[in-house]
Amino acid sequence: MMMSRIKFVFFITWILYSCNTNRDKINTCNENFAKAKNLAYKNPDDTLMLDSALSFLNQSMECDAIKKKVVDLKIAVFVTLKKYDEGILFLDSLTEADFIYPYKLKAYRNIILARRYELAGDSSKRNQTFQKIDFEIQQYIETRKLETPELNEAFTDLFSVKSLYLDPLTINKDVDLWQLKYPIKKEFLNFFREQ
Repeated sequence: MMMSRIKFVFFITWILYSCNTNRDKINTCNENFAKAKNLAYKNPDDTLMLDSALSFLNQSMECDAIKKKVVDLKIAVFVTLKKYDEGILFLDSLTEADFIYPYKLKAYRNIILARRYELAGDSSKRNQTFQKIDFEIQQYIETRKLETPELNEAFTDLFSVKSLYLDPLTINKDVDLWQLKYPIKKEFLNFFREQ
């Protein structure tokens, strides 16, 4: 009987310790993510600050609860730093489940490839890669019944890519076409019109 009580007390102590340790880990990850976000957004041209942001993001990757947000920011920092090879290696270590929305894995990978082509001065391959991203996001939108937050983000990503390789007239025509397909999104889509 006494041995059972000791085991029970030990078990309860272990559970409480584990819960507190996990809570501390999540708090640390959230703090590190906040620091990384602050460094990345306040210092987008400062290589040292962006490298520090990457360090905080690496520490934040340990927490599944915020991993998807960390992944998005980490890729943005790789692209800003033009660390394309590291970005590709990082993306290759991930799956679609590591992203807020599954289309983002391919989209991010291709954005980095397009940026590599741009850096090498190959605008033809760059534009082909942007067209591929454009097509894949359009397919994603058209083949799924997306809820508002996901649809809005997909449109935002789509038109962000379009702005990297298309002229304003073409973008505005695309806005018109999407407004015909999604009349409920007319006001939202107007945001992407180019002047």
